[in-house]
Amino acid sequence: MKYNYKVTNSIQGIYFRTFAPDRTLVAKEPAMHQFLKDKPTSVYFTITYTDEYNDEWTTAVTTIDYTSFCLAATTPATGGICLSTPTTGFKSKSTGETNQMQPTRETLQRLSEHVNDTLLALPTKAIPKSYVWSAANPLDVVCADHDKSTLDNDLRGDVKLCLKDPKMYLKGRTFQQYPWTDGTGKSKYVNSLDFRLDLKITGNVDFTNKQINFDGTDTEVFGLALFVKLPGPGVNAPLQVRYWYQPESKLGDKDVRYTHIDGTSNPGEFTDSLFLKQDLVVIQNLVASREWNADDGDNKMEFSPDKVSALPYCSDRGICDFESGICNCFSGYTGLRCDTQNAVTYSY
Repeated sequence: MKYNYKVTNSIQGIYFRTFAPDRTLVAKEPAMHQFLKDKPTSVYFTITYTDEYNDEWTTAVTTIDYTSFCLAATTPATGGICLSTPTTGFKSKSTGETNQMQPTRETLQRLSEHVNDTLLALPTKAIPKSYVWSAANPLDVVCADHDKSTLDNDLRGDVKLCLKDPKMYLKGRTFQQYPWTDGTGKSKYVNSLDFRLDLKITGNVDFTNKQINFDGTDTEVFGLALFVKLPGPGVNAPLQVRYWYQPESKLGDKDVRYTHIDGTSNPGEFTDSLFLKQDLVVIQNLVASREWNADDGDNKMEFSPDKVSALPYCSDRGICDFESGICNCFSGYTGLRCDTQNAVTYSY
């Protein structure tokens, strides 16, 4: 009854960062090596889900590709151009936006579906229901010689064509979300009560109207994000992403390789500020950002911010045996948390 007019599922964001340092700080080769030594080409990661009993369940491995490189500017430009960003791809030579965006769309669909499948495949149905969608902004290179990229799926090659322009910059192309929109600019799945996450949240990875100028001011950029809806009865513990990779990159025209990297998202904590740390992967609780709107109906419901650990034992409809962890439910109630009514009670 307490949560009858509240939405108790929760949504968490998994953000993969784009790195673009100030060009003056990577002007020489040693500084380029310093930047590239922990930047990936292919990142392998798992997601660990912690249930309400503090049992941990880890998914199968998923892979996300990165584009990482450093190039020295040519006269009259100075400094260096270093970049590490999730690989989304773009077909500049194709016609029609759908064809041009095909590599990005394929990447988003693959990641979303695979992560969702691995969450649902956890043992004992640890997550009986989940839903994963994604968003990304493929990058476009702009310089004096051309106002958009000219190569297919070759961000490094497009940057290389603009190295002599001191004002060369990157900008976001058409913002992409999976599942695809229904023609109105909204996904009929995401834009519904079950999955409510207003599009302003995905703005954390939407820099359509922003630029990466390689001047040290544009590091607050995420190249790709996954949004995971988890079942109630409350806000789940933060998902934990464990990742590993062999840093392999391009320094100029040379292939470079560095020591193996293992990492993890901040364990047991949500990130209050996405840009507080320069971590490769950041996890954020998005419940506070969800909003009720007209599509949801007249009877407004709240999105509950209560954590699973803060909910009453046995739903206040039973007594908990703390040794076994089992609820002894009162008459008329059943279920793991005594949250299912199995009889109708009348009073006269």
